[in-house]
Amino acid sequence: MGNPLRPAIVYNCRSSYSWPGDIALSITYFPSSGSTYAIFYGCDAKATKEISGRLLEAHGQDVALQPLLIMGIFAELERKRQFRLFDAAHRNLVQIVSRLNNREPRGASPLDDEVDNSEYSVDPWLSVCHLKNGLENWKEQLTRMVEHADELAAAAEKDSKQLGAGGMDKALVDTMRETNSRVRIRLCEIVCDYNEKIRACNMIMDGTTLATQLAHTRANIEIALQTKEDGSQMRSIALLTMIFLPATFVATLFSMSFFNWQPEGDEVTVSPWLWVYFVVAAGLTFISVGTWYLARLRRRRRRRALLLAEKGEEKV
Repeated sequence: MGNPLRPAIVYNCRSSYSWPGDIALSITYFPSSGSTYAIFYGCDAKATKEISGRLLEAHGQDVALQPLLIMGIFAELERKRQFRLFDAAHRNLVQIVSRLNNREPRGASPLDDEVDNSEYSVDPWLSVCHLKNGLENWKEQLTRMVEHADELAAAAEKDSKQLGAGGMDKALVDTMRETNSRVRIRLCEIVCDYNEKIRACNMIMDGTTLATQLAHTRANIEIALQTKEDGSQMRSIALLTMIFLPATFVATLFSMSFFNWQPEGDEVTVSPWLWVYFVVAAGLTFISVGTWYLARLRRRRRRRALLLAEKGEEKV
């Protein structure tokens, strides 16, 4: 890069842009002078203050110019950003799981009908799932960053040896080696922190699934109990119907004009037109039952046609 007599090592990285606050970093390191030039992109005032503070703390320790120190600061900033997002999403989902677990049976609370179903939506679960994928992806990047740190340290040490007397002194090389070792250890610790957060994501997602299943089970049990209660009431109604229906039919039949219970002279007690009643009643019964059967048969054929169409689409 630039003057071939003054080689340089360039390293670029950026964080995920899936959430607000993403940043990028570009480092240029000159082994001949031990100088490091770095640019952070996308930093807000808080991130700028933190970067400046870390560099000022390292200024008196002859490590501020180390390229791996800048990489470590970048990893720490991204760790804080993603862990804040994780804590907020995790807390929200934990609250929803707690409400699902402690929810009163339907009808036990007068506010049941006013509960906003949006708080039980799938959005918080999807948010944690998306965040978990982001944590896993960034953990892989951190693992590669550890490998890059080893490569960068080896390359810097090799270049300093090739430069000979015109390069860095031995004390600065030893300081760089020590700093690189500390930064590498810290990067490995950050990877372990990410593993812990990923396990927490898996736990809360599994807990959400379990809580949802338990809520559905309680709802099904509640529906079954209500159905059983309704069935008991229907049996009582059916029993009363069976008791009073024969008497009602007999009373209706005998109250028709086909019967003359007080005949005079040659009048008959039963009208010869009584058969009209039975013919009309039987005809209407046949029409009603036939209409119901045809409607049921039509629904069955339509359902069978839909199943065949779905199977045909699956084969295609």
